[in-house]
Amino acid sequence: MQRTVTMPADVSGRALADLKGWLGISRPDEDDLLIDLLCASLAICEGFTGQAPIEQTIEETVPAIRGWHCLTSRPVRSVLSLESVAVDGTRTQLAADAFGTQIEANGTARIELKSESDAAFVAVSIRSGLATEWDGVPGALKQGMIRLAAFNYRDRETDRDAAPPASVSALWRPWRVLRLT
Repeated sequence: MQRTVTMPADVSGRALADLKGWLGISRPDEDDLLIDLLCASLAICEGFTGQAPIEQTIEETVPAIRGWHCLTSRPVRSVLSLESVAVDGTRTQLAADAFGTQIEANGTARIELKSESDAAFVAVSIRSGLATEWDGVPGALKQGMIRLAAFNYRDRETDRDAAPPASVSALWRPWRVLRLT
């Protein structure tokens, strides 16, 4: 299964202001670098916890085989569309009666393809995230992302291989979702 973030979470507003406040930066000349560091922290947080902290649009591909397929992104807020993708890359929107969706209370989503297809796979577009914006992200996750971005900002010019602060994983650990595969 392939997973691609098609519309990343926005960290240019309040998240950037929080990071700049933590670092004591008031000038806008390093905003692009700080946004990149926040995006990296967001991705690391998602990888560690198994959950996207801020809502983003994601496309996952599943085999074009009849039956149920679990999506890897969590928590899924909504399924936006399904498209069959042919071997040559052409896409065709699936009709609403060609599939079913199931989103569980914990944000796990499954897609049911109701018939076989000649397509190579099906691209599923979803919205996934714990919160719709930065202010809705749980405090521990926010604090961990800010601390990690600040650590990477301060450590960018040193030659040492310092480990990120243990406080980051300590803040994120209660939000970690483990899956059996």
